Amino acid sequence: MAAPGPAGKTAAAGVGGFFGLSSRIARRLWFWVFVAGGIATLVVSLIEGVVGYQRHVAELELHVESIGAVVAPPLAQSAWVYNREQIDTQLKSLLRFPDVSAVRLHLDKGDVLSHGADVPADRAIERTVPLVYAGPDGRFDVGRLVLVKDLGEDRRKLVRSWAIGFVANAAVIFVIAFLSALIYQTIVARRLATIAAELRDVTADDLRHRPLAEIPALPDPARRDELDDLVVSIANLKRTGGQALKDSDRERILQRTLMDAIPDLVWIKDPEGVYLGCNPLFERFFGARESQILGKTDHDFVAKDLADFFRRHDRAAIEAGRPTTNEEWITFADGGYHGLFETTKTPVRSSDGRLIGVLGIAHDISDARRAQEDLALHRDRLEELVRQRTDQLGDTNRELSHAKNAAEAANHAKSAFLANMSHEIRTPMNAILGLTHLLQRDIAVPAQTEKLDKITASAKHLLGIINDILDLSKIEADRLVLEETTLNVKATLDHVLSMMADRVAAKGLEMVEELDGRLVGLPLLGDPLRIGQVLINFAGNAVKFTERGRITLRAALVDDAVERVKIRFEVQDTGIGLPPEAQARVFDAFEQAEASTARRHGGTGLGLAISRRLARLMGGETGVVSEVGQGSTFWFTAWLKRGCVEAVTAAGNGHSIRVGCRVLLVEDNEINQEVALDLLESEGLVVEVANHGGEALEKLRTESYDLVLMDMQMPVMDGLEATRRIRELGIETPIIAMTANAFEEDRRRCEAAGMNDFIAKPVEPDNLYAKLARWLPDSD
Repeated sequence: MAAPGPAGKTAAAGVGGFFGLSSRIARRLWFWVFVAGGIATLVVSLIEGVVGYQRHVAELELHVESIGAVVAPPLAQSAWVYNREQIDTQLKSLLRFPDVSAVRLHLDKGDVLSHGADVPADRAIERTVPLVYAGPDGRFDVGRLVLVKDLGEDRRKLVRSWAIGFVANAAVIFVIAFLSALIYQTIVARRLATIAAELRDVTADDLRHRPLAEIPALPDPARRDELDDLVVSIANLKRTGGQALKDSDRERILQRTLMDAIPDLVWIKDPEGVYLGCNPLFERFFGARESQILGKTDHDFVAKDLADFFRRHDRAAIEAGRPTTNEEWITFADGGYHGLFETTKTPVRSSDGRLIGVLGIAHDISDARRAQEDLALHRDRLEELVRQRTDQLGDTNRELSHAKNAAEAANHAKSAFLANMSHEIRTPMNAILGLTHLLQRDIAVPAQTEKLDKITASAKHLLGIINDILDLSKIEADRLVLEETTLNVKATLDHVLSMMADRVAAKGLEMVEELDGRLVGLPLLGDPLRIGQVLINFAGNAVKFTERGRITLRAALVDDAVERVKIRFEVQDTGIGLPPEAQARVFDAFEQAEASTARRHGGTGLGLAISRRLARLMGGETGVVSEVGQGSTFWFTAWLKRGCVEAVTAAGNGHSIRVGCRVLLVEDNEINQEVALDLLESEGLVVEVANHGGEALEKLRTESYDLVLMDMQMPVMDGLEATRRIRELGIETPIIAMTANAFEEDRRRCEAAGMNDFIAKPVEPDNLYAKLARWLPDSD
């Protein structure tokens, strides 16, 4: 291993030292070993002291009793004849015993004789010995002798002995803890400090420009340890990362040189129409720099009709799977040049055949077309030219009318498309999450369980992206409706804290809540789901971009009107912060602070855009206050109506389902059938399957069920039609929609058809069981 440089020395030295322990971890190791050992020693010493004291007291009691047994007969004889002088002599002689501090003689005649010092009752041992005179005429009780032992000095001796033993043991533990920490510092801490210093010096610029890292030679296997392997792994990582960065820079330079050298408009988009790159001539077309174009779509720069025209030809090239060509008139934003361009669009695929974008090249054919038209003017008569122009005008009008109708139809088609895409994506997602849940329940192998956890996390991440895209689409189409229900700001903040607890703990951060006292117990009306969605988005970003420190969740009352209030919510972190140019665009759709951040931390760039639009739907705004390296504060405001004070009833998290209830599962997807059967039968339910609504209707005509789980989209007869016919038959069996159609209008259509409840796929098992517990007969 290389010798540590100045940075390594600084890291090893830490902040101050303690008896040569410069490593903070070593000092903590010493401290906790010493504290734990000291506590253990204290407890053991106390137990030993108490047991020893009790044993000593028991021995004293036996000794005092034996003394009383010895002196009782002669003292009884003296008491019988009542020889006072002899009695006093005998009592005084008892005080010569070390274990007798005082004596008292109680005679039956009423006399009480005592000798010795008074001993407090809380430190005295008293033993009473009856005095019985054995004479020729029989045995006679003449009194009782009380022997007293003072335990004061015995206690002091025992305490001194316990204190000396405890101090000695503590000293031994101190030395052992110190030696353990010193050994750890010598073997581990200094090498770790050297490794940390090397990693701190690694930057992308270093990897690009420095020679490739050399792989150090490993010691013999008998002397090699995990830290040696870590050093080699770091060197491998630096070497691989440096080579990858150099290759990437080379390819990017070649691509940029090629694009800039082409005298035509050149651009590339991703499959969704978002710009990934362009050349300088294309910048003139939009009148913007490339950095302003990247991450945006045609709708951000040109009229909707033209943007839709561009998008249709993008899709045509993708569907054809080959280059396609079309002509289009375009006007440059920079200079106002208007010309006819022949555009060729080509799908771009990765090495594994996956579609990654569309490449476009537009060549100006205005001069060639004008030359053709000039020839036509000279060849044809003027009247014919007028007729042609008139026909062209009519065609243009018809095209404009057609484009208008197509645009109006596009909104309706978009709704149908989104609903269908939601169903098609959520159906397999339900199978993935469901089967993973079943495997997690049955598999106990840690390695396999970890992989299943990663599958679940990835699937839920993908589902979150899908939900973000659908939310954004619904907002743009003015189809997102906010609920107006009872809202408790404190409960909303607590929910966000609980949702983020695992992620915060995993990164070793602290997350706190600050609530304006005026909001405590203030009844409000609003949409707690959407407010929580914005706060979770802000908090998720804060955790993602914060490596150490604190995240603060804050709510304050900023405007108090008669019928409504304005609340400002904030999420403050101590993370990496944002530069001013990133703050201006971070709330735009598909925008992120920078590409390198996106590669490191992930994300689609939709969360903050959705958050801004949700805040505006609630009558508020969003913003960010940030400084690079000092953290960020993301905030939004919302107007909420005042509500009435309502009683809050706590709901349990468990569920109680009666075993043996009959359930009819109406589902056409075989994998989802398998998942649902396993989830239901594991709770002791009796399940029958119908593959479509018609089959379910026939079963309900002849059989009785406690509950029906109904999909919406199925062949032969869909779930809505089946439900309407079931209700027409007068069958009141509870019907729960279990469908991948997750829009609010889908829920309303289910209710209108006669369904009792709604579960969106992918199905969360706890949500499913809660619904079953609500609608199935009581377990008792």
